[in-house]
Amino acid sequence: MLVNKLNWVSSPAASPEVLKTLNSRMAEFYSSLNDRPDYQKLNDDLHDVESHPNNKLAEQIALYIIAKGFKKVLEVGCGSGRIYQHLVRHGFEGSYTGVEMADYVIEANKTKFPAATWKTGSVYDLEQWSDSYDCCFCFYVLEHLIYPDKALTVMMERVRVGGTLILLFPDVRSSGIVPSQKIGLSYGAGAKDKLKKGKVIDAVVSFWEAKVMRNKLRKINQLYGDFVINLTPYCLDKDCREMLPDFDAIYLGSKEEIERWASERGYGVTFPLGKEGLMARNAYVAILKQ
Repeated sequence: MLVNKLNWVSSPAASPEVLKTLNSRMAEFYSSLNDRPDYQKLNDDLHDVESHPNNKLAEQIALYIIAKGFKKVLEVGCGSGRIYQHLVRHGFEGSYTGVEMADYVIEANKTKFPAATWKTGSVYDLEQWSDSYDCCFCFYVLEHLIYPDKALTVMMERVRVGGTLILLFPDVRSSGIVPSQKIGLSYGAGAKDKLKKGKVIDAVVSFWEAKVMRNKLRKINQLYGDFVINLTPYCLDKDCREMLPDFDAIYLGSKEEIERWASERGYGVTFPLGKEGLMARNAYVAILKQ
């Protein structure tokens, strides 16, 4: 018996109306001036710590783009332009376009980085574009999408033949963690932290629910289908008062699912940083449009 229901479904098989409502609520969350500044600061602060894994992985994407000689690149979910800064610092001389949902973030980027192109929009807006790119990439964005399969298709349409789509996202199947899923009686902390704070019942419930969740993640596609999403990320819960990394994650992705999706369509797949160590709990996937 779970206190918190795992409200997970296959995105392609889910009710269109349910997905439309969730997409609208998440779009409002990301673009709202009331919520977004704190959310953006949360993400930017991670990049400001030079030793933080996120910062190192952002730099790895920039180095990969430069090493491959990509001259025209598109970043989906560019935020404050942190990867663009890595690119410039390492000598990138090509053209860069960044897309982000929050208009005020894009306007700030235009002022700070006038040499690049900045556009307000979502990944789904790319469907209306005609430009093609040597490389399209998204850095910890895929997990926030309600329609991950559609997003992958749209992004690949913007990649020219011979170009590459680069994805970096959490591998929840490997980690056994869904940061947007509430476990226990309170938000934010795991069973150990709750126990240290004397929240014994909360800790016990959290431990049990985390165990159930890990077991379901191991066989997630068999249980739920392809491209499983969390319909109730706790960032949308009115009782949630704490802003934490990925409390807004939607798609419960894995290396295996993305590799299978790409291979079925005849694309080449590589893992530039492998699958071990830090990359066991994360997925860094390069998909070649052959």
